[in-house]
Amino acid sequence: DELAPKPLPNALSSPRRGFDLSRLTPIPVDDVAKTSWMKPDVGGWSARITHEPRVVLVKNDQQHSVIDLDVPQVGNPRAYTFVSAKAGADPYAIAVGTTFGNIYVFGLRGENESPRMLRYFRDHAGMVTALSVSPDGKYLASSSNDQTLKIWSLE
Repeated sequence: DELAPKPLPNALSSPRRGFDLSRLTPIPVDDVAKTSWMKPDVGGWSARITHEPRVVLVKNDQQHSVIDLDVPQVGNPRAYTFVSAKAGADPYAIAVGTTFGNIYVFGLRGENESPRMLRYFRDHAGMVTALSVSPDGKYLASSSNDQTLKIWSLE
């Protein structure tokens, strides 16, 4: 199904460990599944990275909008997470990591309106493999196949 969200935002394989930004420590993957604020989909929102490649945003099981990336310039989307001001709040943005090691934060807008880019982070030397937001919504964590983990300020 085109609109069905992926079970995990990591496009490479199932993760073996997670990272708890509230305690600044790695945690077992089983603990990630128990922690609602660490899940990529929130508040009725989910995303699907398609083969075109595009990021299809879904709200309450209905297609809401689409992010089209200029793949030759920014790379293919590989990971995503929704960004909320605090755990449990409705998201105001989605962060998308690409094969070129960049992260783009897009503001969520009205139905059928293209999301607008709010922030752009670059510093990974390899593909972004996973993203997560801190429970207070102030930080974005990213990992890459360049063997680095980076913490970005969203303020």
